Amino acid sequence: MLNPKQQAFIAAYISNGWNGTQAAISAGYKHPSVVASQLLRKLKVRNEIDAALRNHQLCASQVLARLSEMANASIGDFMDNNGDVALS
Repeated sequence: MLNPKQQAFIAAYISNGWNGTQAAISAGYKHPSVVASQLLRKLKVRNEIDAALRNHQLCASQVLARLSEMANASIGDFMDNNGDVALS
């Protein structure tokens, strides 16, 4: 069973277009990029995200908008404060 913060993270992660750090901030976690990476590696969290996404239909324009956002991101968007790659 997931705790309320984890559930809030999942809801925010899906609604914000899969931004783990922003989802962790919305859920109230300290050290959001670290926590997001940890949560996204947890099987229970991934299973809940997968189940929610199966129920959440995306239209083509939403997919294209997200891909465009990712393609136009700077390298800094993918790094944490230490300069390490952040996988969230």
